Amino acid sequence: MQDSRRYQTASEVLDSIRAQLREKSSDDMTLLLKIFAGLKSLDTNRMSPRDAARWLIQEQTKKEARFEEFVTQMGFNKGFWQGFLFGFAICACLALAMRYS
Repeated sequence: MQDSRRYQTASEVLDSIRAQLREKSSDDMTLLLKIFAGLKSLDTNRMSPRDAARWLIQEQTKKEARFEEFVTQMGFNKGFWQGFLFGFAICACLALAMRYS
């Protein structure tokens, strides 16, 4: 029996999941799908901005943070060198234009 109602709060979803986990289940996949349906129903609710922000916060691992920092630095370096070369090309064009004018 699948619970199709929409939950109003995260605590209702967790209570439902706890109740489902206490039940004996012959098929674990069915239980996982029911739990997923409960979490999905919470996701489609209209939440207050505060609840939505708390729901979406995920702690970043150290590995993810290092990777993000590395990619950010790579992007900065690439942009820096592209800007430098573009600026150099503009200066060269302006110098040639002033020389031949």
